[in-house]
Amino acid sequence: MSDPAYDRAWIVFRRRVRFMRIAERLWLAPFAFLVPALIVMTLRDPDRGSLVVGTVFFVLTACVVVVRIIADVRLKTFMCPRCRYPFVRLSVLQRAPLSEIDRRFPCQRCRLPMYAVSGS
Repeated sequence: MSDPAYDRAWIVFRRRVRFMRIAERLWLAPFAFLVPALIVMTLRDPDRGSLVVGTVFFVLTACVVVVRIIADVRLKTFMCPRCRYPFVRLSVLQRAPLSEIDRRFPCQRCRLPMYAVSGS
């Protein structure tokens, strides 16, 4: 029988991994904006076009960086349901891709398997 506290913890973990995946894909947004905006603004107003596009690109990129940092911190601060220490160490997150973390990755302290139904 599964423990409700563990179930809630793994739901939170899945949300954090999903948020990290979305944050990783957001890097495409500033670049998807850049090329069409440069073409349109340069044809419309060559003097101000590049300044406006550059400013918007910088703001979009800054927003993406902030979202990525928030997602990274949220994933790194997920506490193991059994030992209440961070589930993933910082060094593991830097070396392992997100796909490795999502697949049966044990706790770095107590070796609790990912998505375990109880503490035993």
